[in-house]
Amino acid sequence: MNPPGVDVLRIYLARPAREVAALHALLDPVEQKRATRFRAVRDRNRFLVARATLRRVLAQYTGVEPQSVKLIVRPGGKPIVAGGGMSGALHFNLSHCGDLALCAIADREVGVDVEQLKHHDDVERVARHFFSDDEARMLGSLQGIDRTRFFFRTWVRKEAYIKATGEGLARDTTTFTVREPLLGVTLHASDGSRRTDNSVSVYDLPDIDDHFAAVAVTGCATAPTIHYSEWPM
Repeated sequence: MNPPGVDVLRIYLARPAREVAALHALLDPVEQKRATRFRAVRDRNRFLVARATLRRVLAQYTGVEPQSVKLIVRPGGKPIVAGGGMSGALHFNLSHCGDLALCAIADREVGVDVEQLKHHDDVERVARHFFSDDEARMLGSLQGIDRTRFFFRTWVRKEAYIKATGEGLARDTTTFTVREPLLGVTLHASDGSRRTDNSVSVYDLPDIDDHFAAVAVTGCATAPTIHYSEWPM
């Protein structure tokens, strides 16, 4: 049996105005209304390009026109493809930071996150609120660029995990530790006990310039084959 596969597509959101205008027509009325809420033109264009490109990607996988792709949002905020049974066969997740977006496509629940490496004055305070005690201690033991890299690497791993589980911001991110894939995800109970979550695997993606990224996949007994490429393929 072949191992499960995950396609991760790099999408660059800085596009010429003429192309942005053409992509606008691919969005449904709800998405078009959401776009008007962005005050900054650059942010509005990034949203338009990300959502329209997502529709083009899903259209290629499902065989329907981009405008015909139906998306619904589940409790927890995760969008899925609706109708025709497609949501059971195709899962996706989208993350963007600045002018870069990543779209993960799989036959099972998947989550992806990308963040840009940049100076952060208050990483320890952020870690106390969002990292587990183990992660916060590891961060405190590091200095300089190693500390900054650990912070962002941990952040994208945790974000990918909660996006794969579908819990999103409803999940208390201090209650689990995400390490390298071989060490898995450790869940911390309120009574101090620990157990490994074998239902989700988290993998680091290759760095893209000054960005970190990770993908998480559910229900993989063996490591998935991750196909990493630029859109359009």
